[in-house]
Amino acid sequence: MTHRNQIRLAHYKDVGTLVEARGDRVFVNDRLDRQALGLGWLLTTWSGEVLLGSMYVWLEDAEEAELREKLPGCRCSPGSRCPRTIEAAASAPS
Repeated sequence: MTHRNQIRLAHYKDVGTLVEARGDRVFVNDRLDRQALGLGWLLTTWSGEVLLGSMYVWLEDAEEAELREKLPGCRCSPGSRCPRTIEAAASAPS
């Protein structure tokens, strides 16, 4: 039987499978908690019930000063290109 691959946001019910694949429960729980706060997305790829992979899309300001210096406007200030700023501007009343 073949399965169509599916990409979706991770859920807390996926913790066991993600920890088994990544070997780091603290990381998985941290990313799920950040996702719940709207600070990022923990994306997973599945083939049926089999986890093929995962990645985290970081929506917060970069933690590393070197990265922040290379990302102009990513301080989530008005007019920046930060995803949170763009989302806030899109949902603001006109």
